[in-house]
Amino acid sequence: MYYSALRELRSKSRKPSAVLTHERKKEIEAIVNRIRKEHGIRTADFDLIEFLTLDYAFEVQIRRIEDDTIALLLVDEKHFVKGSSSNRVIIINQYILENDVNFRKRRFLCAHEFGHFILHKRADQATFAVRDTPDNSSLQEQEAEYFAYCLLMPAELIDNLYGREDARSDVERIRSKYGFSMGELVSELFNVTKTTAVWRLKELGKTENLE
Repeated sequence: MYYSALRELRSKSRKPSAVLTHERKKEIEAIVNRIRKEHGIRTADFDLIEFLTLDYAFEVQIRRIEDDTIALLLVDEKHFVKGSSSNRVIIINQYILENDVNFRKRRFLCAHEFGHFILHKRADQATFAVRDTPDNSSLQEQEAEYFAYCLLMPAELIDNLYGREDARSDVERIRSKYGFSMGELVSELFNVTKTTAVWRLKELGKTENLE
């Protein structure tokens, strides 16, 4: 069962991490782009919870779990996960729920857990579990993190803000009106935290008026 998998994860969570390569990033980005295309996801701030629920039969729970655990992914393809009405459950620790900023953190965590499901669950695994903690920097964690960045802030949509002349005009008009930096603007448009937006913009080489 997934509970034994969680116990095993505890012993592995602090092992030294490898480096996420450029080639692997490209692979993950291609996987995300295929998912977005297949499921008709075109907007920047799409309803992620609805997508996970309707398209992948996930149940997302917000409840109190151990303080050193940010989120859990539990999958049992043969039975409902205990305490749920689904075979696939994402549990977000309740402390990520206090205000709008934390709502955006919670949204990113759901994308991160979904990344584990897509990237790391083998087809022959009936049960699968992931436990995320603040100090886990394993390669799988890096991959799930990058998956979430690509899912919530696709390079194509970011490029549109900078590439098309009409889009650039709209961006500058909004920035001038509200005094937004590009990091703040992307945070608002894509419904992510500013920190997350700035990281993605830097990773894509978009450093003008960043903060």
